[in-house]
Amino acid sequence: MIRLLFPLAIGGIALGSTEFIPMGLMRTMGESLSLTDSQVGNFIAAYAIGVVVGAPTLVGLSTRFQPQRVLIALMLLFTLFNGLFALMPSYHLLLVTRFFSGLPHGAFFGVGAIVAKQLAPKDKEAMAISVMFGGLTIANLLIIPLFTHLGGVWGWRPVMGMIATLGLITALCIFLFLPKVDYDKHKTLWDELRYFFSVPSMLLLVITALGCGGLFSWLSYIEPLMLDHAHLPKSQMPTVMIVVGIGMVVGNFFGGWLTDRLHLIRASIIVFISMISVMLIVFFFSHLLWLSWGLTFVCAIIAMSVGAPLNIMMFRISPKAQMMGAAFMQAAFNLANTLGAYLGGKPLDYGYTANYPSLVGAGMASAGFLCAIFLYTKYYKLMKSES
Repeated sequence: MIRLLFPLAIGGIALGSTEFIPMGLMRTMGESLSLTDSQVGNFIAAYAIGVVVGAPTLVGLSTRFQPQRVLIALMLLFTLFNGLFALMPSYHLLLVTRFFSGLPHGAFFGVGAIVAKQLAPKDKEAMAISVMFGGLTIANLLIIPLFTHLGGVWGWRPVMGMIATLGLITALCIFLFLPKVDYDKHKTLWDELRYFFSVPSMLLLVITALGCGGLFSWLSYIEPLMLDHAHLPKSQMPTVMIVVGIGMVVGNFFGGWLTDRLHLIRASIIVFISMISVMLIVFFFSHLLWLSWGLTFVCAIIAMSVGAPLNIMMFRISPKAQMMGAAFMQAAFNLANTLGAYLGGKPLDYGYTANYPSLVGAGMASAGFLCAIFLYTKYYKLMKSES
C-alpha cells in the first residue's frame, strides 16, 4: 500500500513545503523585498485563502475526469504558480501568484484521499490517508529546515524554484506509478454539492475548525511560549522545531492506526480528550523547562493524529460526495489555522503571559468536542451504517 501511495506522499511534501516555507524565510524574504514581517505574513494568508477557495471549486470542476489525470493537472498548476511566485518583481504580483499557488492544495488532498481510500484494504483506509498526509509531516521535519538553510545562503527565489520542481516531479510520479481507480464520470458539480451539504457535514466542518484550531493556537505561539515562559535559550529553538516535526510524523501514523484499530467514534473521542488535557497541562506547567520538552512532543503527536478520524468521519456522513467532503475538510483545516492564530494571540495583545494561547486552545478544543458529542449522539446510526 505504501509503495502504491508514495506519489501522493511526494505531493504532500511539495504542498507542505510551499505552505510553510514563508515562516522559515520570513526575514530573508522581507529583507530581499523591503517588506515588514506582517507584509510577508500576508503571503501565508493569501495561500490559505487560495486553499479555501480552490478546494471545493477545483474538485467540483474535476468530478467527471479520471482522478489520476486530475492529480497531474493540479500539480502542474502548482508548478506553474510557484514558479511564477519565484519570478514576480512586485509585492502585489507576489500576493496574486501566492493566492493562485494555494488553489490546488485542498483539491489535491481531496482527490488524493479518495484515491488512497480506494487503493487501501477495507480495514486500512485511515492508514492509507495517513500515508498521503505523511508528506506534510516529512516536509516539516526535513524539507523546511533544509530549504530554510538554503534560502539563507542562496536567497528565497531559488528555493521557490526548487519547490516548483517538486510539483513537476510529483506529476511525473503520479503518471508513472499511481494506479487508476474507479470514478463516476456522470457525476456533476451540482450532484457533489447536493449530496454534500447536510447538517452532519456542516457540523463536522465546525468541529474541525474549532478542534484543530485549538492546537494551532498553541503551535502559532510556541516560540514565545518556550523562550519567554519556559526560559529556553534561543539557540535551542531549532531543536524544539525538530521535536515538533518528529511528533507530527509519529502523530500522523498514530492517528491512522488508532482509527483503523478502534471504532471511529472512540478514536476521535480519545484524540479530543487528549487534546484538551494536554492544552491545560501546557497552560499550568509549561514554565517547567524540562516538562516543556515532553509537552512539545506530545502536543505535536496529537496535532497530527486528529486528521485521520475526522477525514474518515466525513466519508461516513457524506458517502455520495466523498471527494467534495475531503476538499472541504482541507478548507476547514486552513480555517482552523487562521482561527487558532488569531484567537490565540488575543491574550498576548492584552499583556497576558505566553502560556495563555494554550488556554484559548483548550477552550476551542472543548467547543469542538461538545459539537462532536452532539454529532455522535444525534447521527450515530448514520455513521455506524456507513462504517
